Amino acid sequence: MDAGTRLYQALLEANMATEVGLITLDALGLYCIHMKESLLSNRGDNPIMNKIFDILLSFLQVGQSETLFRHVFAALRALINNFSTVLFQGNLKMFDFCKVMIIIFGWMVSISKIFLFLSRECVLVRSFLL
Repeated sequence: MDAGTRLYQALLEANMATEVGLITLDALGLYCIHMKESLLSNRGDNPIMNKIFDILLSFLQVGQSETLFRHVFAALRALINNFSTVLFQGNLKMFDFCKVMIIIFGWMVSISKIFLFLSRECVLVRSFLL
């Protein structure tokens, strides 16, 4: 195989991985919209909500394309907006989420930007809960 063929094959595989990720996020989003009552059952402490949260966290932990990362963050933002009472008052793994976010942001930005992001999110959470 020459270099051009290998590059083309790598691009095809990367594009396919991104498309599979986008389809998975779309399916999760549709499920969250249409099955909201089942996700809210037992104050969100149910296997389905935990699995959705785990899937989104695994998207963050595995290296993805920039496009897919943007969509994962949008999906997380939608999940937090739609299920904030469950996420911050239930038994979901918010510590795991915060830990993954700090690790990811530690790779991408300086420490001061991490604190800026976390302080802004804490203000948003505090204003929601008050």
